[in-house]
Amino acid sequence: MGYSDDITAAKLQIENVTNETIIDVTLRIHATLVSNPPAGTPIDLGWASANWFINIGAPTSGNGGNVDDAGAQVSAREAQQGATVARFVTSYDYTSGQSVHIGNNVPYINRLNNGWSNQAPAGFVDDATQEAVVWANSRG
Repeated sequence: MGYSDDITAAKLQIENVTNETIIDVTLRIHATLVSNPPAGTPIDLGWASANWFINIGAPTSGNGGNVDDAGAQVSAREAQQGATVARFVTSYDYTSGQSVHIGNNVPYINRLNNGWSNQAPAGFVDDATQEAVVWANSRG
């Protein structure tokens, strides 16, 4: 293997590790946000927690709305959420310059993140992100 081949192999390895790290960090943030408080989203009916979506290329669009039938609507939204996670894992590609967005469009998500509920501390979204970054940095 020549020098050029070595450089190409190293570049590919760096790209793969970067891609895997971005996926791992994103999944860790998402998993924390959908987990139970105090680390995750405060839960009354589960609607806010069920509305965390991972999007590639653009933030989540639309309005998360409110929930009328907690059980059925939350279960359906969680299924959609699972589908976006699977789509992200199988189709994200760092080398194409794609951005990653984790979003929640329920009208009261900012209030929850500002400490509106005593179930989770103010800034739980930032805490989830910081924890994932620290975790990634600890991996070496």
